[in-house]
Amino acid sequence: WPLISYVYSDVVYKDQYDDYIDEFITTAFTVSNLTDKFTTFHNMIQPYVNGEYGEIAGYTNLPSPVNFDNSLSDLINYVSSRVVEADNYTP
Repeated sequence: WPLISYVYSDVVYKDQYDDYIDEFITTAFTVSNLTDKFTTFHNMIQPYVNGEYGEIAGYTNLPSPVNFDNSLSDLINYVSSRVVEADNYTP
């Protein structure tokens, strides 16, 4: 990450970069904000993956319908961990 290394080598830019990370994880990239969006989109496409109009066996990339159902919680858990990582990354 040469660009970030360059930014972090200058105290003024580092402080500004850290502020941008903090702003991002407290506005657009919050767990609650993304959970709402992910849930909406997951529910929107669910009938076309596992429901009445779902994928046909032999013509799908899903090993099982459970994988799609679990994907929502997996994605939310991933976002949660990234928010924690970003928060720990900045002072």
